[in-house]
Amino acid sequence: MIVADSPVFSSGVGNCARHMAKKFVNDGNRVVCIGVIANNNRQEITPPTLHKFDGGEEVIIYESAAYDNLALYDYIIKNHKIDAIVIQTDPFRYRRLMNYSYLYLQKIGIYWVSVWDTDLVNHPMGKPHWNKDFYESVSRLGCISKQTEWFINTVLEKSDMEKKPVVEYVGHGSDPSVYKPVPPQDLIDIKQKLFRGMEYDFVAFFNSRNQNRKKACDLLMGFRYFTESLPPEQAAKCAILLQTDVTSEYGTNLSEFCAEFTPLQHVYINNDRVPETVLNKFYNIADVTCNVSNAEGFGLSCGESLLAGTPVIANATGGLVDQIGFYDEGGNTPRWTPEFKKNLKNMGHGTHAYPLFGQNTIIGNPETIALFDSNASIEDIAAGLKYWYELPPYERKRRGLKGREYMINNELTSEDFAAKVAKGTYEMMESFVPQTAFSIYKG
Repeated sequence: MIVADSPVFSSGVGNCARHMAKKFVNDGNRVVCIGVIANNNRQEITPPTLHKFDGGEEVIIYESAAYDNLALYDYIIKNHKIDAIVIQTDPFRYRRLMNYSYLYLQKIGIYWVSVWDTDLVNHPMGKPHWNKDFYESVSRLGCISKQTEWFINTVLEKSDMEKKPVVEYVGHGSDPSVYKPVPPQDLIDIKQKLFRGMEYDFVAFFNSRNQNRKKACDLLMGFRYFTESLPPEQAAKCAILLQTDVTSEYGTNLSEFCAEFTPLQHVYINNDRVPETVLNKFYNIADVTCNVSNAEGFGLSCGESLLAGTPVIANATGGLVDQIGFYDEGGNTPRWTPEFKKNLKNMGHGTHAYPLFGQNTIIGNPETIALFDSNASIEDIAAGLKYWYELPPYERKRRGLKGREYMINNELTSEDFAAKVAKGTYEMMESFVPQTAFSIYKG
């Protein structure tokens, strides 16, 4: 049983769920998904639907309004003879499950694909991290970034459990058979449609949700600063394309923002959902893809762009660090540690990426009390755009293709990700030892 964003959705977690579900089915398993379509605490049991993916894989999907709908968990486990539970997203969304996980662990294992993106773990008095209880509540953890792997291992060092959960790295990724270079002649029609007949020498691309943490407005202002540094005739041949919602309660009204702050720049926003084959063409149209998010578990748009052969501007945070490809003087990628993170500015990196180094502040909310908020400056974003603009087109393409090679060689593809999660899940099932039931007595 997979519990995550609905596998038919295009969110990062939804994409993960789809890759995992297809792998499990192709391995000969029956897969039931709880596909979350909203986030509240309703505990209803919805009728199931049978969904068939493009490759023919069939899964049963129960829609839910919560990640920890235990009434639905119990119903599915009883009626579908579930052998394992695989969950993915932020810990606070599974609070009810974690509180009662001991009941499930008496019968089946729980594999948690974790997307955490901070390294705030040190406490001057040695107090355990507030998420330690969550991590102790599952059988196994798969981490989509090396930073997450380090973070969880560090948290669990203070665990006094006799048998701690297994922690492993399962780097995320996308499908290289979908995201790939496309011949220029295959892009003519879609360019005409997107840009309404206009032709540009340089196109920047943004493919993220309209959320404050994705920093679309910072990117747009950086694009303005960049074009203002060019002669007018050159600026007129530059455009930026955003694949996102025009308005969002989690972000802003981008149409109004552009009218107010970038009225002289060529900004195009496509808010229609498009299939992955079309999205791949968007990446191929672009000269550079920009992911300037201040907090990113992995950053799918970065990996998709590189697989498509288009270089990136990426903020050095979360899983984006893995994709930028930092290395030391010996050409090796050091193990992720806070010291490694502090030294990133002095290290080499893949020629496929222009890294941004944000200024750390701390944010939080009642569920997640502290996160690093790594904000790249607008001026640095503009400098990154200028960097890629000044390279010849053939050099941009060469470096983008190097990025595709990097992603594949470092097993940052959907196939690698799904295979590692499946392998970890099967190992969890084979070595599963039921948790001993306990009773509470009144003293």
